Amino acid sequence: MDNNYAATEKYWNGVFKNKAEFHPRGKLSPPELEQALQWLCRDASTVLDFGCGHGHALARCFDYGVEHITGLDVSQEAIELARRVLKKHGYQSRSTLICGGLDALKAIKETPVDAVILFNVLDNLLPRDAEEVLAVTGKMVSSGGKMLIKLNPYFEPGVLASEEGFTRVNCESGAELYREDSGLYLWNMSDAEVKKLVNPHWVTVNCLEIELKGGLTNRIYFLEKTS
Repeated sequence: MDNNYAATEKYWNGVFKNKAEFHPRGKLSPPELEQALQWLCRDASTVLDFGCGHGHALARCFDYGVEHITGLDVSQEAIELARRVLKKHGYQSRSTLICGGLDALKAIKETPVDAVILFNVLDNLLPRDAEEVLAVTGKMVSSGGKMLIKLNPYFEPGVLASEEGFTRVNCESGAELYREDSGLYLWNMSDAEVKKLVNPHWVTVNCLEIELKGGLTNRIYFLEKTS
């Protein structure tokens, strides 16, 4: 996986290099994100976040009763920022932060976990890697565990192809995959494709559309492990 994401790593290192520190008790916006995390953390002791960025969403889990968090991200700058913040606020012993991608995820030995966060990561991966991330995390979570998936909005087929800054990438699976000028991948993933990805081991119990700053919308899927 990692060899395909050099541009992704470079992009996010640039984003997080000069990003200001956050406070772990500072709530996320919009409020639906906090509500989603409350649902995820109910009865959970351990949470894993793949593609955690600087870890703000993951750190919020402490306020909702989680004992230990594990975060992974390909950006070294993001992980270093997360480490500084969590150490500063006394959470160092209750957190594991790893710089890496799918190979690092597969190397984690501290399983099972009670819940998983995948915020804006699955649709920024090659489809085969997104499938493997779900397969690996699915094995980490026992029956009854939970997962939150947050995705970019879905556009009608062909819309992005006419937009400046998006180049279509040939994909064996037939997925509508693009590469942005920034180097990031974007899989224009429909609700049907999400359902296909998570079946048969996860059931969707809720789905919300939320509005972020600047008017951009995201989709959040609330999933429970069935087997």
